[in-house]
Amino acid sequence: MAYTNNPFTIDDEENPFADVNSATTTSHGQHQPPYGYTASPYGLNAASAQYPSPAATPSRSANPSGAADAYVDAHAFASGQLHGGHPTAATPGSAALGNDLTDREEALRRREEELAERERQVRIQQQDLARMGVYPPNWPPFYPMVHHDISVSIPQESQPTVTRLYKLWLGTVATLAINAVAALFILLAHPDNMSTIVSDFAVAAIYVVLISALSFATWYFPAYLAFKTNSSLYSYIFLVFNGFHILFAAYMAIGIPGSGGCGLVTLIAVASDGKLLAALFTAVAFAGWATVGFVSTYLWKTVYDHTRVSGHTLENARNEAVTATARSGVAQQAAASYVRSTTGNF
Repeated sequence: MAYTNNPFTIDDEENPFADVNSATTTSHGQHQPPYGYTASPYGLNAASAQYPSPAATPSRSANPSGAADAYVDAHAFASGQLHGGHPTAATPGSAALGNDLTDREEALRRREEELAERERQVRIQQQDLARMGVYPPNWPPFYPMVHHDISVSIPQESQPTVTRLYKLWLGTVATLAINAVAALFILLAHPDNMSTIVSDFAVAAIYVVLISALSFATWYFPAYLAFKTNSSLYSYIFLVFNGFHILFAAYMAIGIPGSGGCGLVTLIAVASDGKLLAALFTAVAFAGWATVGFVSTYLWKTVYDHTRVSGHTLENARNEAVTATARSGVAQQAAASYVRSTTGNF
């Protein structure tokens, strides 16, 4: 180690923080303080420092190596290789994590493309079926079994009539529910002059499910198909079964004890016993059955007039029934059974 006048100084060769550009080297290898700093027994005399002029100070822009260093530092910071001011190298774990995320994103993208392609193919199939007059089931919504869309399947001039028929069916279901509630209130009130209140409630509860399904299958949906396909067979099916429905509404409106109908007779019996709440629900049920009967009669007449104007006859209906039976394969199976019979009998 070279000795200087200051016993506490460290040689620049051993000092890692020394600035090699700010000191001059003597002929003996020793460094002298720059810019007029003088040595003292206690270190450099800062008071006697002579600062250089701005012209003598090298600028940042004049230092190509400094500009390059700044570019390298900025690039390292942007690329995530600087942490706390020091460059850091990408670890194998982080690279593997990045590759795993990229693979997952690619898998999700492929999955989305596959789903989009499937949806497109389904739409194309539905459009092809619609052009052929075949539609997928959409009713009832909770368990689709048939296709029901008045605005699409029914001609525009017949849509108001079919819409009224559909509302009539919904009104029938609502009246059945009100009738069951009225029977329940009668059961809870327990009038003294009625001995069939238990059977009335049981039958009323069964009607809610049974009559709702039968009325849809026997007269509403045949009317829907009649207007959709201009069919004589379905027109006459509606006229027959909707006629039975009119009789059923009248039967329930009468309210014979034990019939499950909360009609006029039941209303009189409950009101005469002073069961006012039960009488109120019974009156609502009676009004519902009367309304269903009158509206059903009106719409039956409307469909009947449409059938006559369209030229539908019983002969046409019978021919359609025979054709439908043949297409269903029932007649073919009967003929095959006859042929296979050794005696010529079925």
